[in-house]
Amino acid sequence: MAAAMQTGRRHADGERGFLMVALLIGMAVAAVYMSAALPAWRQQAQREKEEELIFRGKQYARAIMLYQDKNRLANPPDIDILVSQRFLRKKWKDPITGEDFVPLGIGVAQPGSGSQPGTSGGQSQGQQGGGQPLNNQNPGVSGVRSKSTATSIKIYETQQQHSLWPFDAARARMQSGRQTPQQPGQPPRGGPGAGGLGSGGPPGAPGVPPRGGGPVGPGGSAGSGPPPPRGGPPGGAAGSGS
Repeated sequence: MAAAMQTGRRHADGERGFLMVALLIGMAVAAVYMSAALPAWRQQAQREKEEELIFRGKQYARAIMLYQDKNRLANPPDIDILVSQRFLRKKWKDPITGEDFVPLGIGVAQPGSGSQPGTSGGQSQGQQGGGQPLNNQNPGVSGVRSKSTATSIKIYETQQQHSLWPFDAARARMQSGRQTPQQPGQPPRGGPGAGGLGSGGPPGAPGVPPRGGGPVGPGGSAGSGPPPPRGGPPGGAAGSGS
């Protein structure tokens, strides 16, 4: 009886030991698979963050463009005014760093840089972040940049560094095909208006001769004179004998 009990105990201990070894082997295999898949997961997560960075950066560029359209190409003084005036739904964070985007423009003070408003505080960041905004030298915020200087997986606008990815109102306007609003004091885009030289304006406009080609006769239209008498000159028909 005692010998049977000892045999059963040994059998149970052997089964538990086998299960423990199998569990350890399974955990080791799972760790190998996870370590192999971890870089792929990180890369996928990085790709998603970069796509979100492009989306949020374009939201800022579009909001600045709409502000310019409403304010005769004037740039917003800061990002908060875009949110308060509902050009921007919310103040998006940079998904790469988790911090605010860096505003770019002439006279824009950079956070922590010591630049004072009224100076070209965005000059250094503009050189580091893809250059100055396109075709816009007005004071105020004309674009934003990411603070991340890391190398990106995605190549955006021929740049492979997050801080060099351009999100500017001028670029957004160019990509959308939206026309630049006319500034005060500029001539109309169509050139000389109707009635100018060589245009097809109405008759009598400056530079356009009358359509009849001749002087306007009394009581007649352009190029028409009084009709000649039917009988020829007085005294008889021309060429008639006496």
